[in-house]
Amino acid sequence: MAPKYSGPSFSDIRACFTNVVRYGLTPQTVSDRGSVLMALEIVREKRAELPDSATDDAHEAADMAAVLEILTKAVDRAHIPASTDRRVLRFVLPIHDNYRGASLTARRTAAGENIFDGDRVVTPGTIRTSYEPRALDWLSVVLVKLEAEQRGEIAPTADFPHLEP
Repeated sequence: MAPKYSGPSFSDIRACFTNVVRYGLTPQTVSDRGSVLMALEIVREKRAELPDSATDDAHEAADMAAVLEILTKAVDRAHIPASTDRRVLRFVLPIHDNYRGASLTARRTAAGENIFDGDRVVTPGTIRTSYEPRALDWLSVVLVKLEAEQRGEIAPTADFPHLEP
């Protein structure tokens, strides 16, 4: 029987995403506020090896690239069933290159404009209160499952009834 999960918890990962959303997915955010993400074996495995002489900026860029690769993999139909959740994550984190460095309001506005293929626009406030929490919960659950799989451990069950597809 596989051992019990020993990686970062849902709540620790979810709390980390609160900071990532607030400050945006940047090398500095990953470095300063992403220690929980960097503790994931699935992220560390993707991180490029750098020589000891590499600059801090190079290390931060390598961390960011590894986190971005895992988040891109996680924000997929195979892991997160609702397209609205995937779209919110792509804009609010942001995974989309075009929105890196944009303000949180601009990212939430873009999510609201793109959440329903442009058929209907959702306000940034509604994204923040109604869509973003569920999407970030989903992403936390997916990362714990991927991490448990990587470690050969049994993933804990998430008691999030609001995540039923």
